[in-house]
Amino acid sequence: MEPRRNLRSFERGVMEDVTNHQLWELAQTFFLSYEATENISTRKLRAAITDVFPGVRLENGNIHTQIACMGGRAKKGDVVSFLVDGTMMVGELLVTVGVDDGNESIMYSVIAIWRFLSRSAQWVDFDTLREGDEIIIIRTDESLRGVHVHRMARDGNSCLVHLLEGCK
Repeated sequence: MEPRRNLRSFERGVMEDVTNHQLWELAQTFFLSYEATENISTRKLRAAITDVFPGVRLENGNIHTQIACMGGRAKKGDVVSFLVDGTMMVGELLVTVGVDDGNESIMYSVIAIWRFLSRSAQWVDFDTLREGDEIIIIRTDESLRGVHVHRMARDGNSCLVHLLEGCK
């Protein structure tokens, strides 16, 4: 940014500078991919991730505390929508892990899948009770679609999620 010497259109010039910088940031491939990371340091966590991703090197593996997706940023416990075999689904984000397969770094999200119960106007109701086979691992960059406003039931057995078109 250059210093402003003319005050005639000061506000307009400042807005142009800010907008141009934001557009540049959004064009960067790294921008908004994740906000913060924690190293995979504990033995238990390393063992669990090694079981899930056999043959993957964990020297540079990270737990991503927040990731960007449509609708904002998602973190552990948020309600997200994602694609599985072309079908839009909804669930709770449990963790996002960045791993190095030797050629590239890839982010994977572990999500508890929720089952559709009913729809009422702008809200969709989901059953949040989990069984062992209802957890899925997806490639974050290819499958994660959005983070959503939600209202969890007091007992935690169901959750109303706002505006989810095409979710079944």
